[in-house]
Amino acid sequence: MENQTGSQASLEPLGSKELSIYLQHHLAGSKTGVDLFTRVAKNHPDHKVRQTVEGLVPQIENERDFLMELMNKLDISYPVFQEGVAFIGEKLGRLKLNGEVVSRSPLSDLLEIEALTDAVYAKRQGWQVLKTYGEEDSRIDTDLIQELIFRANRQIDQLTALHHRTSERFLKNNIN
Repeated sequence: MENQTGSQASLEPLGSKELSIYLQHHLAGSKTGVDLFTRVAKNHPDHKVRQTVEGLVPQIENERDFLMELMNKLDISYPVFQEGVAFIGEKLGRLKLNGEVVSRSPLSDLLEIEALTDAVYAKRQGWQVLKTYGEEDSRIDTDLIQELIFRANRQIDQLTALHHRTSERFLKNNIN
């Protein structure tokens, strides 16, 4: 890839400051993700969705714990402020305009599955960055990171199937 001067541009590796910020953002996002997965597992009206998502919750929690352990190993502090902002953002996200004021909108069923899927895509991207970074940093177990990438792919497959199921149900019940 050429830069503006016409010479080859090289990709700079993440420095420790950038890696810290990057992982702190992912940890804050993981808190929001755990909360959302837990809420959907308890409250989604479709039993199949609740059951599947409930099975994913321990995986999501374990992955968050792993990220915290890795950050500790890399001597990266926990993002108390970012987690607070993420918490508030997740709560405010529930106030979105979905066509209903008091009751749950059928559209929420679909949007929640999409939010879960987006969260897993973002998590997978984070694992991929860590795998690349780990090729230069022996403190990162790239084989374990690769397994987390495979796990995220399986989670995406499960959520995609739930999205298909939920969208069919939504369209059948709500489109004239």
